Amino acid sequence: MKDGFEFENTPVEEVEPGPPPNITEPEKPTRKQVIKRIFIRAAIWLGIGTIVGFALTAILGIFKSEGADTVKILCDGSFFTGIFFTCSAFLVFSLGEGTLRPLSYGIKSFFSLFSKKPREKYYEYNERKKKNKRSLASLLPPILAGAALLLAAGVFLIIFNRM
Repeated sequence: MKDGFEFENTPVEEVEPGPPPNITEPEKPTRKQVIKRIFIRAAIWLGIGTIVGFALTAILGIFKSEGADTVKILCDGSFFTGIFFTCSAFLVFSLGEGTLRPLSYGIKSFFSLFSKKPREKYYEYNERKKKNKRSLASLLPPILAGAALLLAAGVFLIIFNRM
């Protein structure tokens, strides 16, 4: 026994090469599961949009208005929220496609002039950033929520014009 541990007579188990026996590779989700996941996320985004739209309508004074003004404020709140969600999702998508990547590389290269760390070439930077690209499916929930809010704004606009 050395330093309180006994190593000399302990048996060593043989380990078979390969993956552990109880672990299997994760199954790829079916199309139905993916669609269900997208609609659940879209419902969450729609709930967030409804809360933001309600806060916006409260700021615009929905509790003090009557008649056609109430419908106009509801139209404005859902329209601005829908435009914000839809445009921000498309902006994130376009940034993921590399729209501002040269500008980002230029700024990072400028600041790397002041450090001793070697500079990364643009090709290497571009390839590294392409690996982190988001798919359109991940941006579909906010787009769907924004479209639903824009549809609600359209309905409120039709109601407002008929009053």
